[in-house]
Amino acid sequence: MHTKARTSSKLVDKWYTFHFNGPYPSEEILETFHGSGAPLLDLYKDAASEIQRLLQECLDQKKGFRAQGNIWSLSHIAHHPQRMQRNYDLNIKMSITPADMHTVSTLDHQELFFFECGNMIKEITNYLEERGMSLQTSGASNQQSIAGAISTGVHGSALRTGAIHDSVLGLNLIVGPRPEDIVYIERSSQPVLSDSFAQKIKARVIRDDDLFHAALVGLGAFGFIHGLVIKAEPVYLIKRYVRNIMAEDARALSTTLDFSKLPGMGLDIEFPGDDPTPYHYKVFINPYKTKKDLRKERKEGEKYLVEFMYKHPYPGRGTYPRPMKYIGKGLHHCLVVWFEKIAAEYNYDIPKLIKLLQGELFPTEGEDTQGTLGEIFWDAEYQGKAFAISFGVDHRDSVNVLDLLIEVANEKGPVPGAFALRFVKGSSAALAFTKYPVTCIVEMDGLQWDEEVNPKMIKLQDFLREMMQKLLDAGIDFTMHWAKNADWKFPGLSERMFGDKVTFWKKQRYRLLRPEMAEVFSNPFLDDTQLSGPPVPSTSPKDVIA
Repeated sequence: MHTKARTSSKLVDKWYTFHFNGPYPSEEILETFHGSGAPLLDLYKDAASEIQRLLQECLDQKKGFRAQGNIWSLSHIAHHPQRMQRNYDLNIKMSITPADMHTVSTLDHQELFFFECGNMIKEITNYLEERGMSLQTSGASNQQSIAGAISTGVHGSALRTGAIHDSVLGLNLIVGPRPEDIVYIERSSQPVLSDSFAQKIKARVIRDDDLFHAALVGLGAFGFIHGLVIKAEPVYLIKRYVRNIMAEDARALSTTLDFSKLPGMGLDIEFPGDDPTPYHYKVFINPYKTKKDLRKERKEGEKYLVEFMYKHPYPGRGTYPRPMKYIGKGLHHCLVVWFEKIAAEYNYDIPKLIKLLQGELFPTEGEDTQGTLGEIFWDAEYQGKAFAISFGVDHRDSVNVLDLLIEVANEKGPVPGAFALRFVKGSSAALAFTKYPVTCIVEMDGLQWDEEVNPKMIKLQDFLREMMQKLLDAGIDFTMHWAKNADWKFPGLSERMFGDKVTFWKKQRYRLLRPEMAEVFSNPFLDDTQLSGPPVPSTSPKDVIA
């Protein structure tokens, strides 16, 4: 018996992110479920019809609509005060067949997959590995929904690959309740799937490079992402090395990305071939130094803890020493509660606490691990109150930015957090915060503190603004991770980060959406960042493709 997709409703008065950022005022959370008893394509189309029904209700009732993904974002990008929609159950996965391919495409259909919006990175990773395939990159963990990950520009840490969204080749969006409001978008310069495939999901084909590059990191503003086409690659192993190296060497690697001297540094790293450039390079930095630290540095020199990862072929029989699933470092819950309380009441003890808990915060020096992408980037352990700040800068500015932000942490703090640097290939998506040819992600992750317990401790929002203002005063161009904490109401922030690309992005949005649907898909985050309205001057009617 074929049952149709359905949606349940729950009334709420407040909403939090996964890491307890909030609360945000809310009214209703919808959860959409697949029907059963039919082929996958039919179930997929039923879900599309159900989403369109919900969108018609929003139009009729003058309410907004926001898919909340897996609420992994720490910003309020996934929030809407009226209606939010959970789509965990919308997790259909499909291989692409030769018949599905566009006639001019030179891509291998065996590397292409179609995923529905609610699939978590973890689910996709397992599905691909069962088929001898892998994503090209992953975020720091694997619990984001795929639609949320690409919408917010989740970046991973691959020097030559790019962010997760850079492996996306097609987008299936639902932009309204009309039959023609189901669209499938590709680049005109790179057709991938045939029109007949789009017809199978009742989608109207749009091949347009500008629209695709705008919608790719669409911040939830280009409609409901129902499905997407991802290019995977044959499964591979990652070998992970954690080493202490001289700070001056780590800083030089960060600004030059010249790893040619690495083989001579005696780090006992197995390079695949002649190129010592890693797949992934990350530097961990404790911004606070005790007197003992300074004495040791004067004697031995300053050192940074660094993580190198290299891609290696997957063994023919799939036999290799399996890593522990939980290789990532995260604070144990009992320590979190204790650290959170002490940090709020006695913030000047934070440097000592971070030193004490360094083994919990950072990986262990000398630790070598190997596994697939899904095994190395596994579940994040910590699920409590957290903050995360991520600046995107040109890698050549990385050390200067790090020094400036450490100054803020010491002058305005201390606050319970530590820094890291990661490096990612630039993206062609219009509002990808990985916009530089190689973007250095200068990040500070830590625990939220109770601002009422210790009124002398800086407020998180003030701390965020101080960091942003520090870089502006130094004349350094930067971006902010859309899904992380920032002062999102900072005057003219979007234009400071992206310049004319903001107008371009808005223009493409209003080419795709009717004004009333643009309002449905707006939310306070878009208002705060001044991205919700039409471009000025407004898009000409002849440009509209809705």
